[in-house]
Amino acid sequence: MDDRYAALGLSGIVAAGEPFMAHFGAALLAAWWLDRDARLSAPTSRAMGCQADAMIAKHSWLFEPRPPGRAARADRIGELVDGISDGLDHAWAIGHDVIYTALVVRTLKARPELASDAVIDGVLGVLSACRAFPIGPVAGVFGVEGVDAGEVAEAEVTTDTALAEAALRAIVESDHVYLGLHQGDLGHVPDHAHALIWLERLGYREVAQRGRRGFREHLAAVRRARHLTAELPEARRREWVDPKGVEYWARGSMANDWAVGHLFNTRTQSSISSS
Repeated sequence: MDDRYAALGLSGIVAAGEPFMAHFGAALLAAWWLDRDARLSAPTSRAMGCQADAMIAKHSWLFEPRPPGRAARADRIGELVDGISDGLDHAWAIGHDVIYTALVVRTLKARPELASDAVIDGVLGVLSACRAFPIGPVAGVFGVEGVDAGEVAEAEVTTDTALAEAALRAIVESDHVYLGLHQGDLGHVPDHAHALIWLERLGYREVAQRGRRGFREHLAAVRRARHLTAELPEARRREWVDPKGVEYWARGSMANDWAVGHLFNTRTQSSISSS
């Protein structure tokens, strides 16, 4: 996965302009990092790249070539972190403001030549759009009115290890996992935690620590619903297939839109478990 995918991922987030379709640009960034972090074999990298290329082709309007634009000042990367600092007490768009920020900032620090004013301004627009989506009904049906971060003890998220363990437990403690929205509500808990861990590693300790309160609100919401049931189709348990191998990527499918791009986010669950 060469740097073209990192550039296309950033472009896709900007072109989306809002948090839902921005998933597809973020998916390319996640794939690009998975290839590097996991040191995938050449066959696995090629297989993942084939899935990425198919996703790009399906959503081509997000990835159309654009002029590179004026290079951003190095200090503008920090504006992305500043852009979420006023909302860290809450979970917005099930953590996507924090998730996108960490992913983009990490990428731009690794490849500063990709930081243009157009990229910074476009991503800031997506982060602002996240504020239109406060925490809502889990799975679209389980009410969480009045949910508060205080329902989760601060001690549960004090360290990176505690944060990772709390995030992973949120998934396995649920009695049922329903297809669609519920998968997103649960799956983005470790994404949210992973993003906070990376923001601290990138040098934004104060923001990462403050952001734990918003994470606690997110965690409190999914915990309220962990024993509730609904008349919804359940996700089937599938045989484990290692995402570091070719077979995993052979299962990718346009039919479910690569799980709205989340097929490529497998890196989060694998890397958070070693945090």
